[in-house]
Parts: sequence; C-alpha cells; structure tokens
Amino acid sequence: NMTCDHVTGQYVCRPGYLGLTCEHPCPPDRYGLNCANHCDCKNDGECHHVT
Repeated sequence: NMTCDHVTGQYVCRPGYLGLTCEHPCPPDRYGLNCANHCDCKNDGECHHVT
C-alpha cells in the first residue's frame, strides 16, 4: 500500500490509504490520494476507498 520516495526516503501512500506506514484504508466517506476526495454516492451506493 506504499512506495518509497527515492529522493526523500519517505513513504508515500498509494491512493486509498493513510497512516505512518499506509496501513489504514480511507474512512468510509473519503477516497483517493491522501483520502482527499469526498464520496458523493447516490441511491445508497458505497464508496470504494481507492476509486
């Protein structure tokens, strides 16, 4: 769920994950890179933490 920045050596979480070592999926109402996107699902749809 993570990659390592080859310049800084810091972990970079893949879209859909948070945490020091990217161990946590986004909260149910968020998704994407840094969980920055807010889900706006219609008709009781569920948001996927990555997309």
